[in-house]
Amino acid sequence: MGFLKEDGMPKQEKLEGFTDKVVEEIEQAAECYVEARDARMAKGLKEQEAQGVLLGILKKHKKLAYATSKYEITVTNKEKVKVKSPKDESEE
Repeated sequence: MGFLKEDGMPKQEKLEGFTDKVVEEIEQAAECYVEARDARMAKGLKEQEAQGVLLGILKKHKKLAYATSKYEITVTNKEKVKVKSPKDESEE
């Protein structure tokens, strides 16, 4: 059973040393995906660093919550913060 697909057909195994024929459309789509993924991951690291800085400042000021007309910040646990930017009342 380990050698059959769900439709009962045998699985085709890749042979060592053989690769697929290059399909330019797939190559371009894969490149776009990799660039988007890498950019998202870089932003995630930047966000984590900024969150750490904010958490450090909140700890320095002994704050678990902070609210102004621009931001609502809460420490969700000892390592994360949640920041909301309230909607302007005219937008509601």
